[in-house]
Amino acid sequence: MSRPVIVGKLEDSIATTASIMKQHDIGFLPIAKENQIVGVITDRDLVIGAVANKVDPTSPIENYITHHVISIEQTVSIEDLLDLMADTQVKRILVTNEKKVVGVIALSDLLKHINPNQFVDTLQKISRNDFHETQEDLEIDSFYL
Repeated sequence: MSRPVIVGKLEDSIATTASIMKQHDIGFLPIAKENQIVGVITDRDLVIGAVANKVDPTSPIENYITHHVISIEQTVSIEDLLDLMADTQVKRILVTNEKKVVGVIALSDLLKHINPNQFVDTLQKISRNDFHETQEDLEIDSFYL
């Protein structure tokens, strides 16, 4: 689990949020309004939601955060944590102690503590895609540079 928890502010800009993530070398940032977590944002959210759409970097991040925050009590078993990650299809979860955020745990944090098969199984469940391509869709005629 990562501690201390680095937290962004709801009123922060896209650029400020990206700078915080870069400074702390993190790809996941809980977002707070006053003293309450109101969402989370990932580096992917910033790239796909803001950068790819050429949004003004001074725009607030409020429109790019995920408001549905997944958390788990620190006393929960690793198996229950893995099940929650698989069910919600997330790789990072806030860890709480009586509703107070005490850390962030990522699937990669668990590598040393779980069977490699559990890791792969959970990652496959997280990465499942309901869109099923046919083999024809996957075939490539040629490559160009």
